[in-house]
Amino acid sequence: MSTYDAVPYTSLPYPRTHPDHLHAMARLFGVRAASVTACRVLEIGCGSAGNLVGMAVDLPEATFVGVDPSEGEIARGRALAEAVGSTNVTLHVGSVDAVDGPFDYVIAHGVLSWVAPEVRRAILEQGRARLSQNGVFYASYNVFPGWHLRCAVRGMLQQHGSEGDPTARLRDARTFLDWLSARVGRDGGAFRAVLDEEVERLAGADDAYFFHEHLEEHNHPLWFRDFAAEARELGLQWLCEADPAATVRARAAPRAFEALRAVAGDDPISIEQHFDFLRGRSFRASLLVHLEHVRREVSGEELVDLVAASRGPGDLWIEDATLAEALARLSSRWPDGAPIAELSDDPAALADALAPLHAAGVVELRARVLGLAGEGLERPWASPLARLQARGPARVTNLRHEPIDLSADERAVLVRLDATAVPAADEAIVRRLAQLAFLRDGPR
Repeated sequence: MSTYDAVPYTSLPYPRTHPDHLHAMARLFGVRAASVTACRVLEIGCGSAGNLVGMAVDLPEATFVGVDPSEGEIARGRALAEAVGSTNVTLHVGSVDAVDGPFDYVIAHGVLSWVAPEVRRAILEQGRARLSQNGVFYASYNVFPGWHLRCAVRGMLQQHGSEGDPTARLRDARTFLDWLSARVGRDGGAFRAVLDEEVERLAGADDAYFFHEHLEEHNHPLWFRDFAAEARELGLQWLCEADPAATVRARAAPRAFEALRAVAGDDPISIEQHFDFLRGRSFRASLLVHLEHVRREVSGEELVDLVAASRGPGDLWIEDATLAEALARLSSRWPDGAPIAELSDDPAALADALAPLHAAGVVELRARVLGLAGEGLERPWASPLARLQARGPARVTNLRHEPIDLSADERAVLVRLDATAVPAADEAIVRRLAQLAFLRDGPR
């Protein structure tokens, strides 16, 4: 039995794997990614499809395919898709060989570091073979130098003992880590600091994360430079990171970019590798594309058909009156967004001004308006996936593809929001759910 059957991951939505987000990130760097509404998506290592089904409910005209070696996970995923009525999801037990392309978006989240190196290479090669001409390949993996420190704790847990079933190993590993933390002296210097950080990280982690990160046979962090070279050998090139703040962007952070370039030279891969040195990075979620695409950060005139969303500038002081007005309008429409073209008489200039705010996390860029509801709803509608999940204790997927913790009262109201009238006593909770991006007005 697979260890992923014995210790299954909680299958969550990952917002940065959603085509809405991948499309916008690719566009920032000159790749005209496929339209989102009718795209084809492949997820490698889909688990029980909590990520794929959330997308499928949101994009009923798109096609979603998942593969995973665990029969138990695939069975749970199929049951979830059936329960919410998602007929646009197909799940396969096995490898990528089970499916044919092309796909506009390929996702491999939490897979590449956690398999043998030859399997990682095969996944990259098979994913590339199934990637459409302007396709985007999302791949997450552990990286050095940050994992050099974490490997010390993983190594000790591996050395302590590896016998028994996964449940027993987990219990023993947590007990050993507590023992170790209590006995390493406070004068332990750098080792004490590393141990404290990992103990804190794992204390809040569920059993699946603990086991598959530290007790699995395979966890092979990479230097970013080596990952990019391997991808290039297989016909893929690194485009950017899925996290807008994780790529050093010349137009968004010119001083930081120039400081790195002074040491690393002009090669984007070398610049990013040196950025990892500075940050002690331990995890990356990279976007890969076919080799023929030129890596470049485009100007605002090529981005005016994207959608922006923002809670507002926060503590930032915005001197530009046009930008300040646009942010105010976006804040009033949160959690939904608005087309950049509708926010200014000069949308290209506005898109240029939004670039550094996007990199700083103040502004989101998306492929489309989500149609989320504000206040004053007559017939609030929540997705069938959210209503199903609200019946249990797990986090609930909103319409921004985020996993949200809800109170018992919020869950009790959410399960009834199927475009029927709301009792007056529930109106305050409905407003909260609308702000958390769970609702549309009326049936979809």
